[in-house]
Amino acid sequence: MGVACLAKPTNIRDPAAVDALLSAAYERFERVDFLVNNAGGQFPATPSQITDNGWRAVVDLNLNGTWNMISRFMKPMTDAGFGSIVNIVHVYSFDRGSPLFVHSGAARAGVVNMTRTMAPYLGPYGVTINALAPGAITTEGLERNELEKMGHDLDSLGHIFDLDHPSRRLGTAEEVAAAVLFLCSPSARFITGSALVADGGEMRADWHVEKFFPRGSL
Repeated sequence: MGVACLAKPTNIRDPAAVDALLSAAYERFERVDFLVNNAGGQFPATPSQITDNGWRAVVDLNLNGTWNMISRFMKPMTDAGFGSIVNIVHVYSFDRGSPLFVHSGAARAGVVNMTRTMAPYLGPYGVTINALAPGAITTEGLERNELEKMGHDLDSLGHIFDLDHPSRRLGTAEEVAAAVLFLCSPSARFITGSALVADGGEMRADWHVEKFFPRGSL
């Protein structure tokens, strides 16, 4: 038995494009119960390698794009009196900082703060909002958009993780999806304004930044 699906390519940095997505979704399904903000991206670089345009592009996509989605979808969700919003960030959003990704870390930290700030506004209307922070996940995006640009691959990253990572492995997309499903499930209806870390203990480990850039690189 199949399920209904709507695929609509959308530039979330463009408010008009997000408005069009909203209209198409409600025209097709009449309501939206769950919003998962998983669009985003970054590139690995030391601070001196990031241009003004590169900085703005990453912040506009990850922070402003997430806000564009929330600000459009929150009104019909609160009108319906039910919903869950999940904002995908990463472990570089927190107090250890964001080696290799200062632009993305700053943007995603903003998303975490926005998540916490929005919770008391949305909660009285039956809408939860949480952030999910995965660690390193075995995806094509990780390999092509990040590791290859640093001269590494998933095998070499896996070897680094084997050194002292608590779980001795990278995460899987299926594990991240399961965490998203939990935050959208009845079991999580009393959880809002939180940031759930799903990293296999990565934040407790040595991040081995020097394996990617020489120590002292600016």
